Amino acid sequence: MSPSFPIVLLRLAGRPVIGRLLAELPAGLQVEVARLDGDPGPTVLRLARRDVVAVLGLTCADLAEAQAQGRQAQVAFDDDLDAAWPLIKERFLHLSSLTELLAGPASARVEVAARDRVALAIFLTDDPFQLRAGPVLRRTASERDQTRTERARDQAVMAESLLLRAAIDSARERPQAGLDADVVARLEQVAVASNAVDAALQRALLPAAAASDGASADPLLAGCAQATLRATGEWDELDDPEAMRLSRARRWREDGLAALRDQPDVPASVVSSAIPWVTIDGPGAHEVDDAVWAEQRGTDVVLHIAIASPSCWFAAGDALDREALERGAAFYHPRHTEPMLPPSLSQESGSLSVGASRPALVFRVVLDSDGRPTSSSVEEAWIRVSAAWTYEQVDVALATGSACGPVQPALADLLALAASRSESWRIRQGAWLLYPPAVDVFAPRHGEIVVRESSQASPARRLVTEAMILAGLAAGRFLRLQRVAAPYRVQDSAGEAPLPPGLYTDPYDAHQVLCTLRPAHASVDGGRHASMAVDDYLQVTSPLRRYVDLLSHRQILAALRGQPAPYDAPALMDAVARSGYGVRQGRLIQRRAALSFKLAWLARRGPNHRLQAQVLEERTRTAPAQVILPSLALRADLDDASVVAGQWLQLEAADVDLGARRLVLRQVGD
Repeated sequence: MSPSFPIVLLRLAGRPVIGRLLAELPAGLQVEVARLDGDPGPTVLRLARRDVVAVLGLTCADLAEAQAQGRQAQVAFDDDLDAAWPLIKERFLHLSSLTELLAGPASARVEVAARDRVALAIFLTDDPFQLRAGPVLRRTASERDQTRTERARDQAVMAESLLLRAAIDSARERPQAGLDADVVARLEQVAVASNAVDAALQRALLPAAAASDGASADPLLAGCAQATLRATGEWDELDDPEAMRLSRARRWREDGLAALRDQPDVPASVVSSAIPWVTIDGPGAHEVDDAVWAEQRGTDVVLHIAIASPSCWFAAGDALDREALERGAAFYHPRHTEPMLPPSLSQESGSLSVGASRPALVFRVVLDSDGRPTSSSVEEAWIRVSAAWTYEQVDVALATGSACGPVQPALADLLALAASRSESWRIRQGAWLLYPPAVDVFAPRHGEIVVRESSQASPARRLVTEAMILAGLAAGRFLRLQRVAAPYRVQDSAGEAPLPPGLYTDPYDAHQVLCTLRPAHASVDGGRHASMAVDDYLQVTSPLRRYVDLLSHRQILAALRGQPAPYDAPALMDAVARSGYGVRQGRLIQRRAALSFKLAWLARRGPNHRLQAQVLEERTRTAPAQVILPSLALRADLDDASVVAGQWLQLEAADVDLGARRLVLRQVGD
């Protein structure tokens, strides 16, 4: 005679399922159920107790008997269930109460059996009723519809999970064959889990063993889509589902692209600039916002700055604009790059490419011999870039006085003169020009991690930085005179700094000043930007990559064209705040990713790789010393009481923990 086991009620893929309780385990319950893919054969699951709706006093010898008891209970109480509900009206009903209504009073032994049969009937008839740990709750019509929708979705999820599981099992058994490309693509969608269905599939792919016993020794059995992709080599340890989720969410869709105009909205009166503009950027730049030119007029230097005008290609408030507002800025990640605007605009029709005629805002600033901006102007124009220079080429030309690639030494010298004058003038006004170490990190999947120095301290980068500041100053002055609201960038003074105003490239010096500065913020009232030492400064030079700059452009264009400003002050600040959320979301992921890839770069070089470091903070009783590794622009802890602030050290990585994003450094001799 077969042993009898208690009947259990549970939900799998949103469906009520009857099973047998085989054993109680420390981590949960071992339950036998019929397979959900239509195969009548049983399967054994290990489930947490919370996953089981109820354990009944009714027993069965096998699954067929358990299911037969369920069908009998449904037939016995089918009509009575709907009839019983009006009898209790709005009262809170438990199974014991419903048992008496349906089965009548009986001895304790009979009542338990009757109660269990009622529970079976209610559980299997879960359109009008639902059973939750004793209470029986009536579903409304809308709840019934939602239940049916969720059940259909969950059944579809379960069906797809079985197909994916079959593919995973095949890959485990035949690793040399790998996973089919379509399966990999679907697993990546599931791993990123950007919607409810993908999240449900991710959970469904966790095997029963992992749910109760933790991770299995076999990654293909232990995990979900992420573990499978890593185990099969499709992903590496640096693939980040959160970054991939954001990247996928920010890929441009057709409804956004449909809002692009065929031609930019530029008045017929706008003329073409005769200036042979040049751009200065990193190698391989795609989103080129700005171009420059300079000329000498007596003792004055006239600096011309042209900024791309992408807002001419779409209207404020349309689908494309709303999407750009939610993004707030372009997303730059060592492995993923998603532009704020569609690539067809930000990298093609709106980018300042060599030889192409592009709409732009042109800012003209006159600097006297002391570097003071004595006058400025803003106009709308068509421009054509004659040459694209790189920072490295400009630095070589400035250092040698001779041509490097397309760089014209005379023009490069004049641009550098304008920048030098402007820097000196701003320092006299109280500015701190802080250029600490900075790097760009690039890391294609399964490829070499590239760390490229990108500090603003080089002459070419300082030249461009100063030109952009002067453009922002000219833009702010223009809108102030026009009495048009603008999102000025202001920074309150933080009192006395440890160092006088000046140019600082030493990491410790820059750190000292940065620690005393207050955060900059947007304000329609304008005011002083303390560390830049300018008034009424506007961000206008990155409209392809930063939404706040687009706002300023729209206000400027409306004023130039004699039209009402598209934003009043409250609407402007609301747009700034909304765009800020997307910016913060992207920056958080970017910073975390940069740390991970820098640590991975270190780990791949082994423990004997020497690193130059400078001490930023000395060790205290409650915190270790803090150092910066300039070659990686990476700040890290150093547990060494002997070091002093500002000291340069030779270090090596004693331990790199990628999972915890932790770096242990130790000092080494010369």
